[in-house]
Amino acid sequence: MTPTSLITNLQITSVIKSCTEILREKYNNQIRFEQYGRKGQGQNGIDIYGELSSEYIVAQCKNYFGINATKTLINKIDKDLNMSKKLPFYNKVKKFIIMTSMDRDTGIQNYIERKKQEVDFKLEVWFWQDMQKIICQAENRDLLQQYYPSLYQESEIDEDYIIPKDKN
Repeated sequence: MTPTSLITNLQITSVIKSCTEILREKYNNQIRFEQYGRKGQGQNGIDIYGELSSEYIVAQCKNYFGINATKTLINKIDKDLNMSKKLPFYNKVKKFIIMTSMDRDTGIQNYIERKKQEVDFKLEVWFWQDMQKIICQAENRDLLQQYYPSLYQESEIDEDYIIPKDKN
């Protein structure tokens, strides 16, 4: 088997839940990340937030595919960054993470690099490849088993190995 990628066709509620758990794992459960608000409420440009020592890490989850995904995501990031200024804890935001199901994209990367000059916090984009590395790390096998039970094979997982996509 050759490494490829995990399937990214989760529903948006599953995407937000999985992104929340990915953040928890990335930060070794030292930050209590949770969904910000609920569907139908104004979320001020974020889906997830976590606080540590009076500083916040916030995230926006985007499950975009298709030909216009780059342009759509750039427009949405702009809107979300502007909306985030309404957060009651905006001045305490240390990091804003865009978590997307998109494959790595130079258009998005270049846009994020330009936007970093305009904000007072760290701005990052995590593409699906970045998130799948976290999911497939040996210590995070529970995430792989939870979201991809049909792909979970304990004997084949290791930190540098990505489970192949189902070809069906």
